[in-house]
Amino acid sequence: MKFKMFAAAGLLAASSIVSAQSVSLGFAQRDLDSGAKEHQNSISVKTKAYGSFTGDVGLSATQNDATNAITNRYELGATYTQPLTSSLSADMRVAQGWKAKSGSETTTYYVIEPSVTAKIIGTPFSVKAGYRVRNAWESNVADNSTTSRLALGYNFTAKDRISLGRDWQRGDGAVTQTSLQYTRSF
Repeated sequence: MKFKMFAAAGLLAASSIVSAQSVSLGFAQRDLDSGAKEHQNSISVKTKAYGSFTGDVGLSATQNDATNAITNRYELGATYTQPLTSSLSADMRVAQGWKAKSGSETTTYYVIEPSVTAKIIGTPFSVKAGYRVRNAWESNVADNSTTSRLALGYNFTAKDRISLGRDWQRGDGAVTQTSLQYTRSF
């Protein structure tokens, strides 16, 4: 089952690249409140859907540094973006996700993620602040959390961007995460 889900998500992501608006690659170091450490690799593809709406497909693989247990997450999402001023915009993302953890059944969850991005006028920098609610659909699954996010972005060309981010996740699987992400726009 996990292989089929991974293959299907991989094919969807690969086919999305053909019509992609952007592709992002990420790496994160995660410090769990329990004291354990993890690292995460991710890829997401975003494409314009209609008007101010974009669609995205994301895959992430997280490995526990001590146990080598792997958790894969697959998400299909939609984002609405509203410019507020010439340098400020607001986003609202909703997504359906699947979590496949080593030795466990695949579970499903939903994500609601509002954020605000401010461009620092006269520079290639921007700051993004966001909040994520992630809850399992099944009442017996412990995958409910809230995350505060802050990221500093730098556009080193018109199509290339790097971001350094920090997440503070509370709830099930509480973690503090530092991430580095590269995005190529088309």
